[in-house]
Amino acid sequence: LIMTAAADQPLQLAEAALRGGARERAGFDEVRSQHTYLDWILLAMSVSEDRCMIRVSAEDTEDLEKIHSKELTRVLELRKTLEEMISGNRDVKDLPRFRYLAMPYAFEEDVNLHTKRSVSELKHRGEEEEDEAAVRPEYAENSEEKAASPQKENSAARDEASRRGMLRGTIFHRVMEKLDYQRSLTMPELEKELREWTESGIFTEEELSMIRVSDFRPFFSSPLCGRMRKAALRGTLRREAPFVMTLPAKEVDPGIFSEEPVLIQGVIDAWFEEDGKIVLVDYKTDRGISAEALADRYRLQMEYYRKALRMMEDKEVGETILWSFALGEAISL
Repeated sequence: LIMTAAADQPLQLAEAALRGGARERAGFDEVRSQHTYLDWILLAMSVSEDRCMIRVSAEDTEDLEKIHSKELTRVLELRKTLEEMISGNRDVKDLPRFRYLAMPYAFEEDVNLHTKRSVSELKHRGEEEEDEAAVRPEYAENSEEKAASPQKENSAARDEASRRGMLRGTIFHRVMEKLDYQRSLTMPELEKELREWTESGIFTEEELSMIRVSDFRPFFSSPLCGRMRKAALRGTLRREAPFVMTLPAKEVDPGIFSEEPVLIQGVIDAWFEEDGKIVLVDYKTDRGISAEALADRYRLQMEYYRKALRMMEDKEVGETILWSFALGEAISL
C-alpha cells in the first residue's frame, strides 16, 4: 500500500517523529490532537518504528516533476483524450487504449442488488397480517363536518387499523414467548400471568385490551400445545429465535441469475426437537382467511425458516406448523 501526502517540511516532520523514541503506546491526548492521517502515521512511527512497519520517503515536488517529466507528459495526453471523449469529439471505439470503456459490464445485475433482506420483506414483498375486525369510523356529530373531509377520516381510520393490527400481532407473539409451560395452562392461570406481566411493566393496559384470554383456549387444549410443553420441560423448546443466513441472489429474487450472496435475517416464533427432527411453529393472527389461503400466504416465509434451521442445527425439519389464533387450529405445511 502506497499513501501520498503533501506537507511543509516533510523531512523535519519525519525526523521529529523518529526522535520520539521507542514507547509502548501513544497517549490518548497525543492521538486526539492529531489532524491528518499523516500525523497519525508519524505518531505511530514515533512509538516504535519497527512495530509500525511503515517507511516514509520524502520527495520535493519540483524534483519529482523533473524525474517523471515523460510520465507527466503521457498523463496529460491521456487527460486531453479523455476530455475529448467526454465532450463527444472522439469516439471511444477509435481509441484502442480505451475500448474497454465501451464494453458492457458482465455483472450489471449485481450493481443494484439488495444484499441484505429480512424475511418479512421477502414474504409477499411487505404483505402484513390483518387485524381481527374491520374498523368502524368515528362519525362526526355534525353532518357538514362529516362530509367535509371523508378521505382524511378514512385514511386516519386505515392508519389506526394498521397500527392496532400490527400491535395486536406483536402482543400475541410476546404472550407466547413468555408463556410459562411449567405452570398450569388454564384460563385463570393465564389471567394471573397477564396481571403479573402488566404489574412488572411488560404490558400496558391498552395493549392487553387488544387481546382476549379466550383467544388462547383452543391452543391450550390442542395437541400442539401438549407437544410444546413436553419440549419445554425437556429443555428443547426455543422461542423467538433470531437467525442470519446467506443465500445466492438467484434463490431470493425471481428473474435474477446472480450467485452473489444475499444476507437474510429473521426471527422464528418457536421450534423444538422431537424424535431427532425439528418441528417449526409460527403463530398467525390473520382473520377472515381460510386455512388453505393462510398456508399459501406464508409458504414462502416458512421455506426460509426451514432453510435457516437446517443451516443452524444441521438437522432436518420434520414438520412445519402454523397456529392460527383466528381459526383456533394448527395448519400443517
